[in-house]
Amino acid sequence: MGTLPNSDNRTGTSQVNRERSIGIGSESTGHKSRGHLLSLEAIEAVRWRENILLRKIAEGDQGAFMELYERYADRLFLFCHRMMGDRDKAKDAVQNALIKIYERAGQYQEDTNPSAWIFRIARNVCIDMIRAEKEYDQIDEEVLPTQEPQTRDVALQDMLTSEIEALPTIYREAVVLRDVQGHSYKEIAEIVDAPLSTVKFRIFKARDILRDRLQGFLRSDGTA
Repeated sequence: MGTLPNSDNRTGTSQVNRERSIGIGSESTGHKSRGHLLSLEAIEAVRWRENILLRKIAEGDQGAFMELYERYADRLFLFCHRMMGDRDKAKDAVQNALIKIYERAGQYQEDTNPSAWIFRIARNVCIDMIRAEKEYDQIDEEVLPTQEPQTRDVALQDMLTSEIEALPTIYREAVVLRDVQGHSYKEIAEIVDAPLSTVKFRIFKARDILRDRLQGFLRSDGTA
């Protein structure tokens, strides 16, 4: 596969409209829509459609790939950005993940969770990139010029983002998948290929680390 299809080529419009009519947006398979949990029927409709898309992609259907791209590109970028701590690296990770999804669609088994399968590929791409660059604990900071002083809330959000990026990989991916992406514990276990109890511990540990670090920030800021 040379380049990704042009984003102007779209298929499956009627299906997308049908899904939206029962409460599913284009970023549906985090299984939340506008702050509300999707019904079981809606979730199954999403999985049914994405099973079809992956089957068509395996047959070389570019339109099906474009529809899957539209469903996942933004959420994959958010996940990869949190994992890599850098926008350009995140873009590379998403590109590599999408290529692998396209190439490996024929290996997908329809009795599995398509969202978990897709995020597992993206997760493995990120980990490979991190290992290759030996950046397990490195925080990439993007300094944006501004004329306005940071408010306390903005500073706290920036601190949270930095601390998430500073977490060890196994904790970072777990808390991002749960608290940023909104995946269930079961889905996260499928994505990272770990027991459910391990996933729950990693999320607990990540939250505990973040809580301690943010409390220190608040104390130094005179607000705690």
